[in-house]
Amino acid sequence: MDPLLDQGYTVYTDQFYTSGPLYKELYSRGTMACGTVQQNRKGVPQHFKNPRVFGKSPRGSFRYDRDNELLVIQWVDRSVVTVMSNLHSGHLYTPCERFTKDRAKYEGHHKITISRPEAIGDYNIHMGGVDKSDQMIKYYEVLHKSLRYWKKIFLHMIDLAVFNSYIMFTALQQHPQDPLLKRKGQYTQKDFRCELMRGLAGIDVDEPVPRYCASTQRVVQVRPHLHYQHQQHIQTLQQQMQQQQMQQDLVIQTLQQRMHQQQIQHQQDIQQQQQMHQQQMQQQQQMHQQQMQQLQQQHLLQRQQIEQQIQLIQQQQQQQQQQQQPNPRHSSHIPIVAERSVRCIVCVSAGRKNTKTRYRCQECNVPLCVSSAERHCFLTYHS
Repeated sequence: MDPLLDQGYTVYTDQFYTSGPLYKELYSRGTMACGTVQQNRKGVPQHFKNPRVFGKSPRGSFRYDRDNELLVIQWVDRSVVTVMSNLHSGHLYTPCERFTKDRAKYEGHHKITISRPEAIGDYNIHMGGVDKSDQMIKYYEVLHKSLRYWKKIFLHMIDLAVFNSYIMFTALQQHPQDPLLKRKGQYTQKDFRCELMRGLAGIDVDEPVPRYCASTQRVVQVRPHLHYQHQQHIQTLQQQMQQQQMQQDLVIQTLQQRMHQQQIQHQQDIQQQQQMHQQQMQQQQQMHQQQMQQLQQQHLLQRQQIEQQIQLIQQQQQQQQQQQQPNPRHSSHIPIVAERSVRCIVCVSAGRKNTKTRYRCQECNVPLCVSSAERHCFLTYHS
């Protein structure tokens, strides 16, 4: 176990292996542990060793005592359960359901909810395999009463070896390549033990099993006619099993055919859906192309209209410029810039005395407005 220590693992033990010094040593090596413990073990508090008084408490009551890292919990279920742990807390608990026969005390209910310490809940979860092993061994155990303790240990070791062999045999049956591992029907632990005893005793399967007669204290053989009846019964059972196997094969074949047909139908449906999807995509692409063409045509029309408007505006501007140009007979009259601003003659005659201009006619040497947006006195004077 040394390679597993100091790795943070948690060990769950039965009451035969649980003790205070062991749990303290595991805790010092970085390994947690939890398990049921006998009341007379070392490390259990003195007032926990006589649970008769505490066993009269209501169902679901518990108490605990801690010695540094070592925790001991007693819980009242149908009987008093004592658990030792070095990783749990004593005050934590979880609810659990239990059945009861005392209807008067619990208002006529068979099922009640009681408190259960967290350590006992974890123990029940992780010790299922050990409890199952003890249960399966208990059905066909070889153990019997004896005053010598070594006989109990020896017989219990035989039971463990037989049960572990049965587990290994059922695990190997999952590999059907070996014909020696094949067995008919459900192969139970009882069948395995019977086959093991026949093999150890050297008795063939078809041979009658010798029996012990208590009155004569001798081993007697089974009568032949009973053996033949047993063989006939086995043959009829084999025929029935063959017929059932044939029927099962027919059912499997029909199911396989149905599955094949369903797969083909499913593939056809998928192909149809793909074709429909492709057609829809093509239609959408065509609609998109048509919309693009219509938009392009509208854009061209708008562009032509804008160009026409621009041409009209240009023509209007040209006409205005032609109208604003001076008469050809006055082509020698050109506006020039003077040194200072003076009043425009046309504006003075029109009553606009505050209007000044820096432009003069080159020919007439008369101040006239040229850059006014509302009036053009130079053209008015020479027109």
